[in-house]
Amino acid sequence: MLAEKIKNVVPVILCGGSGTRLWPVSRRDYPKQFINFTGEHTLFQETLLRIQAVFEEDAVIITNNSMKFLVCHQLQQIHCKAQIIAEPSAQNSGPAVLLSALHAQTHFPEHLVAVFASDHVISGLNKFHNSISNALPAADLGNIVTFGITPSEPSTAYGYIAKGKTLSGTEAAKIDKFVEKPDVETAKNYLEQGYVWNSGNFIFAPKTLIDEYKKSDTDTYNAVQEALTHASDDMGMIIPSEHYKDAKSLSIDYAVMEKTEHAAVVTADFTWSDAGTWKSLYDIAEKDDNGNAIYGGHVVTTESVKNCLIHNASQRLIAVSQMDDTSVIATEDAIFVSHKDNAADVKSVIETLKEQGRTEAVTPSRVYRPWGWYESISNGDRYQVKRITVYPEASLSLQKHFHRAEHWVVVRGIAEVVNGDKILKLSENQSTYIPREAVHRLTNIGKDDLQLIEVQSGSYLGEDDIVRLEDIYNRS
Repeated sequence: MLAEKIKNVVPVILCGGSGTRLWPVSRRDYPKQFINFTGEHTLFQETLLRIQAVFEEDAVIITNNSMKFLVCHQLQQIHCKAQIIAEPSAQNSGPAVLLSALHAQTHFPEHLVAVFASDHVISGLNKFHNSISNALPAADLGNIVTFGITPSEPSTAYGYIAKGKTLSGTEAAKIDKFVEKPDVETAKNYLEQGYVWNSGNFIFAPKTLIDEYKKSDTDTYNAVQEALTHASDDMGMIIPSEHYKDAKSLSIDYAVMEKTEHAAVVTADFTWSDAGTWKSLYDIAEKDDNGNAIYGGHVVTTESVKNCLIHNASQRLIAVSQMDDTSVIATEDAIFVSHKDNAADVKSVIETLKEQGRTEAVTPSRVYRPWGWYESISNGDRYQVKRITVYPEASLSLQKHFHRAEHWVVVRGIAEVVNGDKILKLSENQSTYIPREAVHRLTNIGKDDLQLIEVQSGSYLGEDDIVRLEDIYNRS
């Protein structure tokens, strides 16, 4: 049974990221924390549920403005409450952590702040609780405490921390130095010397972090402070002002931890992975008798296959034969095949796709919007077919198109449709035709997701052919 919830600590979840290392499932516009890789929930939701179980206070989520509605939807799915702060631009983890400290200093002046990544895999809830409890005394003494992970192998994928003297009366040690991702031989030496992996999760008093930023980067402190002072409210979310863009884009390690005299580390007792590569997901996965890890929940068949990672996020059949030590990753619009241990392949593939102007490098086949999502299932000269899902009580903007007409067919649910001067109620198997330049809007008035098929036809079908006249999400 879990111990009593931890009090007087504000849990903060950093929810940004570029989403490139687990391509093609994760992409810039849909990074890995929002994806279900290992269980019932996404990595972000697993983080939220873990924090909800351990801390008394609700979480504060620092995310990017482009992801705020996706964060809201995933919160609703698991019935979690949180305060969302949506950055107007991505400025790396340093300004985001400073933003959390300034927010906490205003609203929770007597609390500590605990900062966690949204996309890590952590198991052992009691051990997680104990590790945080072990870090509290050192944070109370004015240290910025990070959680070090005892290495299970000489990994070249993580940064390392050299521990110094133990801080009197605590379970923490001073940090002697941070070191970057090493080569294999250097990593082996680190293991022999008792180095730990740098997990990138922290706990500190707000004043400690703020004072360190004031000393090391006054301009960034001023920019983030001004951004929060002049923040606006968007449906209960805090939106810092454009001053935030003046903050220096640095990680919290470079901005503060490698400069401060108050850096400390607690060796964590929980099982941890940053789930940063397909190889790391393979390492933590359950495997069959042939050493294969199969993700995705869709149809996969194998023949004479050993020690492979197969992730099928598409609706198609994936058949793999006569292969060892290989990653096979499939989505609706892309398939990636590589040696299982070669994570660098992903980065080079993405760069090549960008040079070729391929949208698959950054945009997933399923595109998320505040009201739901859509995906293109067929397209050609002067036509496109989309599958659309609208969340309950959600609504698309009141809009029109200059270059295309649309035909909507309801597959499931109940829709209210504004079509010119008519208001229609459509249910399963009913449809409506929307002429070019007709003002229209789609609203889900049911209690379940509304699903429909949209057939577009016209001379131009780009997403920028949308004139928004009204929008409940402030996009008009």
